Amino acid sequence: MISIAIRYKQCYTDSMKFKVLQENLRKTLWHRIEEEGLTGLRLAEQTGFKQAHISNFLNRKRGLILGAEDQIIFG
Repeated sequence: MISIAIRYKQCYTDSMKFKVLQENLRKTLWHRIEEEGLTGLRLAEQTGFKQAHISNFLNRKRGLILGAEDQIIFG
């Protein structure tokens, strides 16, 4: 019983960290769009994602899959 509780807590913690990571990335991208002139289209070209996917992520309609952050950050 204890091991199940520990596994559940670990999954919950990892999931929450991933959501925080995505939110921080979203805020950083919005800052670059507003302050530095980055566009969703340019970001899509740099990362290989479709512009619609970038738009959905920025507008909180959808999240990213695990690992996609690296593609956006390091493009």
